[in-house]
Amino acid sequence: MTRLMTNRFKNYTLIILAVLVVIGGIIIYQDASEDQRQYELFLNHFYHDLDMTIASIESLLDRYDESEGEIDRLDDRLSVINTRLEKAGTRLDSGDLFLDSSIRDAPRFFYHREVYRMGADGELRRDEVDQLQALLDELKTLADGMYSEERGQEDPDLAVDQFNELIRQLTRNDEAG
Repeated sequence: MTRLMTNRFKNYTLIILAVLVVIGGIIIYQDASEDQRQYELFLNHFYHDLDMTIASIESLLDRYDESEGEIDRLDDRLSVINTRLEKAGTRLDSGDLFLDSSIRDAPRFFYHREVYRMGADGELRRDEVDQLQALLDELKTLADGMYSEERGQEDPDLAVDQFNELIRQLTRNDEAG
């Protein structure tokens, strides 16, 4: 009788352990899937921030070329560019803090541009235009590195290491320039 009870106990224990392993596996899979979804969402929003910043700079530079220096609402346009840079920087910080601590940030690149100080006399000087063009080129390089031809937008399969290398290159370029 005790042998029968011992065998039943072993069987029940094995069944309970198997159920717990299956449930644990499902929970781990769902957690990993949610982490991946959050990372893809981060990439999407960061790429959108880059794209909007690029569009704002291109628009300003196009107006500069057309108007030979005089641009209507220059202060507003520069403020928008500055705000969009800071938004991208904040998103990068958030990715580092809340999503994956290995995501590299680049505070000097996004926060210390002081684009809003350009055009102090109501017009852009040639050196300020050159600074904006250099910034535009760097942002385009970053966006191109994140881009997927197949999807026509950012690559959701871009690994954190690859993303960090793009940010590292951006930081290197900024420090060299």
